This record gives sequence, structure tokens and C-alpha cells, in this order.
Amino acid sequence: MPFDILSMKFLLACAASVLAGLLLRGLLALALRRWPALAAQRAVWLAAQAVLLAVFALTLAPRSAQLTQWTQWTQWNILPRAALLPALQPVLPKASTAQASPAATGPAAPHTRRASAPALADQRSADTAAGSGTRDSAASAWEQTLDSLPLLWLCLYGSGLSLALWRQWHARRLWKALLSGATRLDREALHEHGGFTLEQQQEIARHAIAVLEIPAAISPMLAGARHALLLLPEHLRSFPAAQQQMIIEHELTHWRRHDPALMSLALLLRTVFWFNPALPWLSGKLACAQELSCDSTVLAGRPLQLRQQYAAALLAQFKAQTQMLNWNGSAFGGSDSASVAERIKQLRGTVSRQPGIAAKCLLGIILTVPLAVSLLLQPAMALPPEAGSVAQQPSAAAALAPPAATTAAAQTWRYPLEQMHVSSFFGVSRKVLATPHKGIDLAAGKGTPVFAAAAGRVVAAGELAINDGRYGNTVIIEHGGQRSLYAHLDSIAVQVGAEVAAGQRIGKVGETGLATGPHLHFEVLQGEQRLDPQTMLANLDQHASKRALRQRREQLGH
Repeated sequence: MPFDILSMKFLLACAASVLAGLLLRGLLALALRRWPALAAQRAVWLAAQAVLLAVFALTLAPRSAQLTQWTQWTQWNILPRAALLPALQPVLPKASTAQASPAATGPAAPHTRRASAPALADQRSADTAAGSGTRDSAASAWEQTLDSLPLLWLCLYGSGLSLALWRQWHARRLWKALLSGATRLDREALHEHGGFTLEQQQEIARHAIAVLEIPAAISPMLAGARHALLLLPEHLRSFPAAQQQMIIEHELTHWRRHDPALMSLALLLRTVFWFNPALPWLSGKLACAQELSCDSTVLAGRPLQLRQQYAAALLAQFKAQTQMLNWNGSAFGGSDSASVAERIKQLRGTVSRQPGIAAKCLLGIILTVPLAVSLLLQPAMALPPEAGSVAQQPSAAAALAPPAATTAAAQTWRYPLEQMHVSSFFGVSRKVLATPHKGIDLAAGKGTPVFAAAAGRVVAAGELAINDGRYGNTVIIEHGGQRSLYAHLDSIAVQVGAEVAAGQRIGKVGETGLATGPHLHFEVLQGEQRLDPQTMLANLDQHASKRALRQRREQLGH
């Protein structure tokens, strides 16, 4: 994939993840106010972070036919479609009713002759040159700004990622420095500690969990995604034995539930997506949910007296500990006062409003809303096919040469789409390709019907090998001495040898072959020579984007 497209898609993927994150955070905050018990649902906060990752991946990854089959209902896009987005295409202009003739407004109506089209185009260009100069200059400046956005974002993202990685490296150094003063407790030391039950000692020995003790007034914690490490402060020995055993059981529960590994994944997401303000909030909620869930597991079936002792141990530990570092661990006390307060509320049994079936269904909808919105926000970036031909490659001069005779056929040619949105004209050179465009690109939603531009016989249909398969599903129709080509189709409704009438449906718009978004690539050929489709289809200017018109005017002078 060309670097321009990849960098723009990366920018759009980052923007989509930020928007999805803000939307998800707002919806989950409302749900949390309604059902406070959601704070202890670890799966909710894991799923929310997975949704943000999915939004980013769906926007960045090439959209294959399998991926987009279930999104055919997104026939419209909030962002405008463009042919190969090195920058966002301006909104397509509406056709002026004063300029559009009745014959051109209906796709099935026959078009007028194009013999005087160059003269009319020159006249229109001369009439509007004075008034459009300022607008074109401003539009060109805006386009240049948009062109530079992907590169600027890549530089900014690289700087932010470097800073985030440096912070993790610095935290890692502090963590190692902290461990350098720790003392490892062997089996005999664990037996003499007094805070471990016999079952806990056996589990620690069976799974080779390293237990270290440190003089710093930190919170007891379990760290290590692969090799578990239980770090205990020396002041824990001053707690009653029952409290110590419940605290250690809390940490071992973290290990059984793989919480350190999940926190490592959350930290990785926060580092890679450092620009997304929703991820730190979701990561904090996940950490709180892990603590609440472990508290609930440890205290299940225990009498009220032990619950009170557990709460007292939690408060005592929180007061004693110093400010925590950002390592991949699950700590009994935690460093967030709001998290501790939530745990105290749960221990007292004041958390109410457990979500029912209806609430869980609503929560599922909340988690899927960002995915649906991200699909609507994805622009259909139509990647034009590389220079190639059905037969022999003509030279650039031959490709731009006017046809010898088109008057008879031009009267019966019609638009191949009901609604025409020209995003790239014939003969225009793009950033990704130095050779002139061999046809026109028509932006349209996936599944939009495609019609035969003129009556004729189908001479090719299917996933053709021409142009190294970059055209994808293609239909070629012969109309006497000329042929029309329809590329990147999602499905084909005709077979080779079939006689088709002008306006007959031959397939649907897709993005097969070398394309990053749904669009129709339309060509007209006469022998081995490509013709400008404007010689066959009238009034295309009225259905073209401002960007396409500006590119043609700047490069071709009309």
C-alpha cells in the first residue's frame, strides 16, 4: 500500500479510536451511575478496551470483501469519498439546476452530442476564471494543509510514543531499584512468617511464586505476567494473622484470575495509544474492578467480624503505603482513594442496583455503538488501479488523444450509476502514479447498482487476470467499435456472451482488486486506445468534486 494512503489511514484510525473512546467513556459513565455494581464487572472494562482496539484495526486494515459484506447497509458515509486520499476530499458539490439540462439529470435518458464540449468547457472556464481565482487559492492552501496532516501526525505520534516508552523504562528502573532492597522468603521463612496458611504455602511452592519482603511501606502486590512475584512490606507482620492471611489470599486470587497479565495488556494499549484520553480512565476502572472482584472472592462466606477486619486492614494499608509506581502489578491497597472508597462501600454492603438482563442487553448495545459509529465515519478511499490495459499499453499521448468518431455512439450512452460522483477524471496524474488516469473514478457505496452505459455484448466478466488482477471483479461490454469497462465490482449480474441493453443492471459497486474503498472505475476503449469517458457521458462536470475539477484544470488546462 502506498505510504500516502497508509499514513492517511493511520491518521483516520487514530481519530476514530479517540472519538470512539470519548463516546464509550460517556456512555459507560452514565451506565455506572445507574448501576454502580458495574464497577466490579471486570469483563465490561476489558470489553471496552477491546472495542477501542477493534475500531482502530477496522479503520486501518484493508477492507476485504468478507469484512464488508455485513456493512452493506452503510451505503452513505459521513466523511466524503475520494479517489486515493492523500488528503480528505472536500464535500461533493451539488449540481446547479440552472446548468443541468433535463437530459443530463436522469441517468437513463440519452445524452446530447459532445462535439462542441471542448468549446463549451473553454467558455465556462473563461467565464468563471476571475471569480474562482480566490476560492481556488484558498482551497489549494487548505488542500496543502490537509496533505501535510498525515506526516505531521506521524511525527507527533512518534514523539508521544517515545515519551510513553521512556516513562515505562523509567518506571522499570525504579521497580528494579525497589526490588534490589527486597529479601526473598524461602519455604521455611514462609512457615515462620505467620501470615500464610498451609494451603497458601503449598500453592506458592507448587507454582514457584517468588515471595519477597521489603522494608518500604508499599502495598502488598502481585506482579509479573509470566513469572509471578509476590511483594510484601515488612510492616504487614504487625497486622493480625487473620488479616495477613486474607490480604495474601487477595493477592493469590489476582494470580489465579491472571490479573497481572491483563494489566500488562492494558498498559501496552495505554502506551501505544497514548493519545486516546479514554484508555487511562478505562485502565483505572479495570484495576478497580479487579480489586473489587478479588475482595468479593476472598470474603465470600466469611462472617461479619472477618469482613470488618478486612476493611480495617485495607484502611491501615492505604494510610501506610507511599505513592505507588506505574508497574504491571495488582496491589492490595491500591493508590487511588476513589478505588479504596468503592471497596469500602462494597465491604459494607452499600452497593446496590445490580444490573439485570435488560441492563446487560443495554450494556451490550453501548459497547457496540462505537463500532457502528466508526464504520459510518470511515471514508471510502478509492484506490485507482495502476496503469494497465485490457490489451496493449498505449503511450501517454495516445491515451489522451481524442477519439476519431463518437457522435453516433455518444447519443445512446448513459451514466453507469444512478447518482454520479466523479472523484478523479481521465488523464489526471495522481501522487501515487506518474502515468495519466486511464478512466474515471465514481465514488459510491458498496452494493450500489451498476448499469450498462450502452447496449452491447458482454465480452468479459469475472475476476480477470488483466492488470495483474488489480481490477478485481470486472465486466467489459463491446458496443460496436468501442468497449466499456467496469472494475472493482462487488458482484456481477451478467455472463459472457449476454446481450445487454443500455441501462440494464450488470453488477454492484464494490472494492475488489486493488482498492481500499468501494468505488467504480469506468473506462472507454476503442481498439487498443483508451478514450476519455467525457466524450461519451455528458455533463460530468456537474457531478464532479471540486478537488477533481481543480486537478483536471491545473494539469490539463480545462
